[in-house]
Amino acid sequence: MYYTRSIQTSVLILILLLSSSITFLSLEPTTSFAKPIHDKKLTVITYNIYQGSRLQDVFGSTTPSELVKAVATDFGHVVANNFAERAQAIASEIASTSPDLIGLQEVSLWQTTPAAMSTCPDSFAITLDYLNILLHALSSRGLGYTVVVKGNNYDVQSPGLFSCGLMDVRLTDRNAILVRTSDLNRGDISISNVQSQNYQNNSSFLFFGKKFTFLTGWESVDVNTHGDIVRFISTHMDSASRNIRTLQARELTAGPMNTNLPVILSGDLNTVNTGSSFAVFASAGFRDSWQQANPGFTCCQVNQSGAIVDIINNPTSFLNQRVDYVLIRGSVQAKSAVLVGADPSSRTASGLWPSNHAGLVATIITPLQSIQQLIQLKHNMHLDASTNERLDAQLNAALLFEQHKINSGACGHLRGFVIQVQVALKVGHITQSEAAQLIRSAQAIETALLC
Repeated sequence: MYYTRSIQTSVLILILLLSSSITFLSLEPTTSFAKPIHDKKLTVITYNIYQGSRLQDVFGSTTPSELVKAVATDFGHVVANNFAERAQAIASEIASTSPDLIGLQEVSLWQTTPAAMSTCPDSFAITLDYLNILLHALSSRGLGYTVVVKGNNYDVQSPGLFSCGLMDVRLTDRNAILVRTSDLNRGDISISNVQSQNYQNNSSFLFFGKKFTFLTGWESVDVNTHGDIVRFISTHMDSASRNIRTLQARELTAGPMNTNLPVILSGDLNTVNTGSSFAVFASAGFRDSWQQANPGFTCCQVNQSGAIVDIINNPTSFLNQRVDYVLIRGSVQAKSAVLVGADPSSRTASGLWPSNHAGLVATIITPLQSIQQLIQLKHNMHLDASTNERLDAQLNAALLFEQHKINSGACGHLRGFVIQVQVALKVGHITQSEAAQLIRSAQAIETALLC
């Protein structure tokens, strides 16, 4: 059986080699030997949509009387930060980029109920479900998204002293992954292997004699786009401890990242790119989509001149660090990366920012699509016929090998392409700028293929 498979592989390679040599005879050989390649690019967004308060008053209280007042104060900030209004702004940003996948953090569920023997009427009981509110805002713009996984993190509850009396206030922190419904209906995307889990390592502290744990977690799905499968992970990592974040990063590498599939990691990682937890991801082979465009900072509107201000109606942006990421590993590339909700024009009519964080949008493409784009880039340069033939031969051969998942063959021809570009530059058939563009693009594909 092994002998038979070896013969089959050898025959396939021979056919591909013959095909690649024949391409020297054609100036436009792209469609002569390559199977049709879908042009579906995968656009993803990570967005921490802000729970509405950092709970500074609550966690700063030291007596029960301070606590009940602090609960009312912090919940007042949540109301002032009007998520129904902010959700419309977030939906507008999502509409402008049309992501296929949305990874959300701080998808809060706030619930208030009058406490026992309270003078507050039942009408004061409210529920603010950020997920439902956002879905409604998206729907109002004709955008359909389906929740494919939702995970609960920490859950905290306390009485608060309001003008009418005592009310219980409860906050459930959640993450979620959404997929564009039209992608599912058209068959452009299918979802499998849905996972959700809390981290085993989380920050905790004593609060009024009881242990409180800032439980955080991750969600993941396998995304099939016309036969190309990638694992999409969304997470909200610990905000209090660098050591805890490093342990959580190791949990991810041993958990959902432990796969041969290409992986997209998105989320609020609560670290800069020089942090120890980021180093764990880098050592696991992850690349930063940020390097594609360097779009700007993502956090945080509440950090204003050294103080934390819950209500995000500041006229000038206070984003001054980067903690939100889209990282990739394996045979995928980031074609672009942009921020949304970072410009003052994205603020609501009342002056609220869409969120405490900016959203980060990245467009991900496969090696096949990358090679196709490289062919198009070369074609747009209108090179002379002989140079075109030599470069086409290498790229079409790389395309054929990659279609048959023979990365070594694709890598060899990409290296051959780079050599041919260098030769063309040396003899004056291509400019320095053109050569740099072509070589940079080819080497990025080689990196994605782990050549």
